Amino acid sequence: MADATPVATAGDVDVTSGDGDIVVTGALTIDGHYGDWEGYPKTTITYNSSNAECNHYGQLAISGDKLFGHFKANDLYTSNMQIQIWYININGRQFPIQIQNESGGRIDWSKGIPTAQGTYTGLKMFFGYSGGDELGSNVALTIYDSVHGQGAKGDEIEFSLSLSKLAEYTGIDPDQMGTITIYNPNLGSQGVTIAGSSTAPWLGIAICLVAVGGVTLYRRKKKKSV
Repeated sequence: MADATPVATAGDVDVTSGDGDIVVTGALTIDGHYGDWEGYPKTTITYNSSNAECNHYGQLAISGDKLFGHFKANDLYTSNMQIQIWYININGRQFPIQIQNESGGRIDWSKGIPTAQGTYTGLKMFFGYSGGDELGSNVALTIYDSVHGQGAKGDEIEFSLSLSKLAEYTGIDPDQMGTITIYNPNLGSQGVTIAGSSTAPWLGIAICLVAVGGVTLYRRKKKKSV
């Protein structure tokens, strides 16, 4: 049954586009209402289509210990968004992530991914293929039309995961996460990239390189008290 209860929130998040324009947004809430992503830079995801109407898009943001993501399938997509397998790349190292039903902190293999119309908030994100490493996550999936007929909206998903949990499974401390890229191979080959919280000296170079190929987001650093 569809559930629209808010399951995760973040405070105000400062992001910047590749052009350096600061956009201050309100709180992000993982609840299946996607208007709070308005104003965040978008990365186009496509299989090299010349028709802009065939493009999917994705967005990322970081607030505190949480990495937030939002992906939208185009309205011409004639099937459900395949959300089971994703990949996250941190500093050039790639790891698989699954979105599945959860029971007792593990994947509940007895339940399938929803396909009927509605908004679902009972899914979770898991690290790797084993299904036992839940990432302190929240997920909201919206299926606007189970038939995906003419004039229907494409599926939409938003999620959050814990960077400290991610660090436990990857061995990469959050302070050393220079760039983070997430992509869904069923949507297209392009990933969505965000600069993490790394203070390593090569971070500036990495940001410049990523900005050439797509959209880079990063948090405004707090000034240290004297």
